[in-house]
Amino acid sequence: MLSELLGSLHSFHEKPIDLGLDRLLCLLKKLGDPHKKLPPVIHVAGTNGKGSTIAFCRSFLEAAGYRVHVYTSPHLVCFNERIRLGGKLIGDDLLCRTLKEIIRINDSSPLTFFEATTAAAFMAFSEVPADIVLLETGLGGRLDATNVIESPISSIITPISLDHQEFLGNTLSKIAFEKCGIIKAKCPVVVAPQPNEVIDVIKAQAFLKEAPLYLYGRDWDLNLLHTLPLPNLKGDHQRINASVAIQALSLDFSLSQKVLEKGIQSAEWNGRLQCIQEGAHEIWLDGAHNRGAAEVLADELKKWGDDKPIVAIVGMKARKDAKSFFKVLTPYLKEVFIVPISDDLESGKSYTQDILQLLAEEEGLKAKKVPNYPEAIQDIQKTYSRSRTIVTGSLYLIGEVLSVHNQTL
Repeated sequence: MLSELLGSLHSFHEKPIDLGLDRLLCLLKKLGDPHKKLPPVIHVAGTNGKGSTIAFCRSFLEAAGYRVHVYTSPHLVCFNERIRLGGKLIGDDLLCRTLKEIIRINDSSPLTFFEATTAAAFMAFSEVPADIVLLETGLGGRLDATNVIESPISSIITPISLDHQEFLGNTLSKIAFEKCGIIKAKCPVVVAPQPNEVIDVIKAQAFLKEAPLYLYGRDWDLNLLHTLPLPNLKGDHQRINASVAIQALSLDFSLSQKVLEKGIQSAEWNGRLQCIQEGAHEIWLDGAHNRGAAEVLADELKKWGDDKPIVAIVGMKARKDAKSFFKVLTPYLKEVFIVPISDDLESGKSYTQDILQLLAEEEGLKAKKVPNYPEAIQDIQKTYSRSRTIVTGSLYLIGEVLSVHNQTL
């Protein structure tokens, strides 16, 4: 039933992505404006690190005993991962009931899949009591469906880099302008490390909105963590994400040292530098899918040393800049195994293996096509006596791998 309802949502609009707020605002009005009946909202935009920052926020808040609603995308294994109600994934019964009501009220009017599922999240959030909503944008910010929220208690802008240029613009400044659309009048905005040209745009937009601005490196830095243990999530970038979360939460919540210690060590976010197999043949998952995320991943690969060859299993969506992605990672990879990932109505087409292999080889990588992830692992273990395998290039590929290993969020 749930899969059928979700599938039917794709029939309401000819495009998987069509940015704008009018369609969703019209539907929400017919539904009784559930987005105006939510607990306080923290709204998060950016190119990379949104999900991890929200994971830290959720972990800190839940460690303090708060009931937390969360909306993120995409999911990895099952759609329910996108909507958390008071700390638990939304149940099928409530999700089905909500989707049926949306389909009935919408009455086949144009509506994208993301708009419909965002409405479902708002309906569920308005029905189930909680103390706070952590809300992640889907794409951009200014015209993203989540931006119907009028007065969040704060906004967070995570690192911005080039991605989705066909929708957001082909320069960092243009993309930053779209992300800054979540900044609301007099609403505090907490900003992770950014390139200078992005900071300039953020400062200008915050000034226009009279929004108090908290910049990493100016108003706080990693010293915020000096009394805390290392995060459960691996990678130096996760220390920055944790500090962003703490800075944002400190504006409205008083969190004790004990809560911060517990929260930083219990935060979980699958598919982000996640080790799922240790031993002679390690397997790591990282959902990096643009140049900025590849640079963060490369910083970690540098630290792995040369005691084991590092190989990658890669599949990517066709909208991504695979050439830049491979260029960043090439110095650290012995070989790359190209696997197919499925096309779907929400995320669009994927690169063919032939094209992805060609792009990898143009950047100097030894690249081999394999039919699927399990066969790639078999090939790697036959070729190398010891190895570190990083599965990367797409969160959709990460989801497929987690399914193979029977893991979920």
